[in-house]
Amino acid sequence: MAVGLIEFAISGPVQQATASALLAGAAMLILVGAALVTGLWGELTAVLRGPISGFETPI
Repeated sequence: MAVGLIEFAISGPVQQATASALLAGAAMLILVGAALVTGLWGELTAVLRGPISGFETPI
């Protein structure tokens, strides 16, 4: 009986967090897709090439 109550109490917040993560991921995919279609993605990567080119991995 107690295990069922614990599972019920935990399942609500977990389901809410999962739904939020799925919605955030879907929104990011839509934004990246729109950036690719409009050509904004190429401009963004061109702008970031300069600062990123100096990055070296620590290992």
